[in-house]
This record gives sequence, C-alpha cells and structure tokens, in this order.
Amino acid sequence: MTCDAFQLFPLLPPEIRLKVWSFAFPGPRVLEIVWSGTVWAYTPESRPPPNFASFANREANSLFLEKWSRLELLQWSGALKYRPGQIVSYFNPEIDTLYIGPTNAGHSSLEPRAINALAEIPITQSLQHMAFEIREWYNDGLLSGGELDFLSHFPKLESFIIAGYDIDWILLSRGSKRTKGEIQFVNPTKMNMKNDAGVAPQMLKILADLSRSHPEAKIPHATAKEVLRGGKHVDYE
Repeated sequence: MTCDAFQLFPLLPPEIRLKVWSFAFPGPRVLEIVWSGTVWAYTPESRPPPNFASFANREANSLFLEKWSRLELLQWSGALKYRPGQIVSYFNPEIDTLYIGPTNAGHSSLEPRAINALAEIPITQSLQHMAFEIREWYNDGLLSGGELDFLSHFPKLESFIIAGYDIDWILLSRGSKRTKGEIQFVNPTKMNMKNDAGVAPQMLKILADLSRSHPEAKIPHATAKEVLRGGKHVDYE
C-alpha cells in the first residue's frame, strides 16, 4: 500500500477499519514470570516486544484494550535482584500463555503464598492457557496431591503445558543465562519423556486421572512441550 493510498484510511467504513486494526494486533504470545519469594516478576530476556499498532490512535487502542489487559510487574534481573521500576505488558487471557518460568531465587513457585499472589493478579481469573517449567513443578512437590487445589485457583484454564528442555534452576545456579528472545512451545524433539524420574508422563497421567475422577472440576487439557528461546533450544553443553 502506498502512502497516498494509506492516507484515505480514515474514510473507510468503521467495520473495515476495525478489521484492519485487529489484523495488526499480535497473535498468541508467551509471557514468562517468576516467583521471587515475595512477588511475581517479569523476565526481561523473553518479554514480548510492544505492539505499536495497538497505540496508533484512540480507535486502535480502544479496540486493543477490549481483549488485552494491562499487567504491571517488577522486572526480574537474577536471584533476589530487580531492575528498577514497574514494567507494563499487555496480555490477552484468551490466546496468550502465562509461563511460570525457572528461577534460582530459592523459593517454591508452588508455595501457598506464591499461588495466592498469582491468583490475585486480575488477569489470572480469566486465564485460559498456562505453562509450568517442569522442574519448578516437580521439584517443588506438587505431585504429592495438590494439583486439584492449585487448578481451582484458575477457573477458566483450558490448556496446561508441562514445559521441558528449558533452562532450569540448576543451570541458573551455575551461572547460565536465559537466552534472549520470545518463548515458543513446540512438540518434543530433544526432550526425553522418561527423564526426571518419568515426571512428564506422570504429571500427564495425574491430570488425566483428575479429569476422570472430578468431572465437575473442569481439568484443563494437558500436554508436554519443549521450550524454544529466540527460536532455539537451550544449550545444555
């Protein structure tokens, strides 16, 4: 489209203008957060870039805010460290995935304080897609039977991803850094589904059993995926 043609955009019928804006908005994205022991915080390395079309004018912004909610958190910079100031991201709970990422802060992402704080973030009550780094889930002992209670905090969940082959707290403790770039979840290619004492299939079985035994609870569909950061697997070498 040429500049001369584009300047006629305001003369288009409202229905077409709104369609144009909606096509310019982002598709499904992954927002990674970590538990510090006191607050949930963004990881700056994987935070999605802003979508400039959403702030092009008032009409675009108004349409954008019908689906995307403002989410303001601190920015995580490493164990017990924050970058200054609150950071704002925009999250669409219908299509975006909230990823509970790995941390070496020394606090469980599944401790009651963490779960309650997560449930108090307004968007989580309409959240439909969640992912959990496999060691954050497994090492913190949720396999002991707290799955149903955990999921009850997020009543709209439809899908739940067990995320493997990502950087984990062990690598972070050894000085490894998160690769910069947005996160994607892909079908397993490197991830050994029998690793970590069979935790991935064990978790999938537990959630499937819960779905059968508690049909009223609306257990989300669970899958195991691998993590790509910036389009690449984590380097374990």
